Amino acid sequence: MRVVLDTNILVSALIAPAGNPAAIYNAWEQGQFTLLTCAEHLDELRATLQKPRVSELIKPYKAGRLVNQIKKLAQNIGHLPRVKRSPDPGDNFLLALAEAGNADYLVTGDKSGLLALASHKSTCIITARDFAALFLPSDKTAGENVPSVPRRPAAYFFCCAAGAGSLVGGTMFLSRMYVTRLP
Repeated sequence: MRVVLDTNILVSALIAPAGNPAAIYNAWEQGQFTLLTCAEHLDELRATLQKPRVSELIKPYKAGRLVNQIKKLAQNIGHLPRVKRSPDPGDNFLLALAEAGNADYLVTGDKSGLLALASHKSTCIITARDFAALFLPSDKTAGENVPSVPRRPAAYFFCCAAGAGSLVGGTMFLSRMYVTRLP
């Protein structure tokens, strides 16, 4: 499975180590999916980690470790196509990264921007909570000390398309048009 994680997910993983973004980051570290990155992605991550409000919450060594791990272990996609589709032009590179890297998912917390698109080419755009549900049992939370949060089973997601699909955790994913709940 090939995945693009928006910067807000990566930063949230460091700020809230018991949340869904952290569970996703841990799943990547355990080899459960391939993380895709590019120069623009790393630049945005570095810039975000240096913002005063963020740097107050994250120790510099943790921020540096995150950037270094991504540089070393994520698959770097060199050439990105031009994409002008996001309501926030600053997020177009994420759509281009997903397209060039043939990503199955783009995981974001950007409700008014990327999530509103639902998909781009063959990539489903979903929340951290929905993506984490692929790795966590439906009765578990992202961390032991976190209050119980209802989880949707992996079958909750179904990205409809007229094209190729992939099998993830026993659930068929056809990616492209929209995300909807299965009965």
